[in-house]
Order: sequence, then C-alpha cells, then structure tokens
Amino acid sequence: MRLLSAIGVGCLYCGGAPREPITLAARRHGRDPGAFLRVCQALDEGWPPDELIAAAKAKKPKEG
Repeated sequence: MRLLSAIGVGCLYCGGAPREPITLAARRHGRDPGAFLRVCQALDEGWPPDELIAAAKAKKPKEG
C-alpha cells in the first residue's frame, strides 16, 4: 500500500486492482511495466531506492 502511494497510483481504491497483474496496472497508468516490477521486487531487500521509485513513477511518452 505504501509503495503504490509512493509511485503515485491509486490501485488500492480501484475495483480491478485485486484481479489485475502489476504489469497491467503499469500500462493503465502510462508507466513502464518493467520499472513497476523492479520496484516491487526491491521490497525483498527492504524499501526500494529512490531511483527505482522515480523510474516507476515516471510517465512513459505516448506512442504514435
């Protein structure tokens, strides 16, 4: 919950959140799915470093 807030997504209040993978949540929020995974995996070692949080928080440029 704290991590999702730190990366700026309100997934806790979304009806689809319990059923959707974190990579889909990243795409829905215009973020890099790999960055979302890396920041979540970093929780195994404690709180993720600021650079991982920043990468997960960054919006991807729109394609097209």
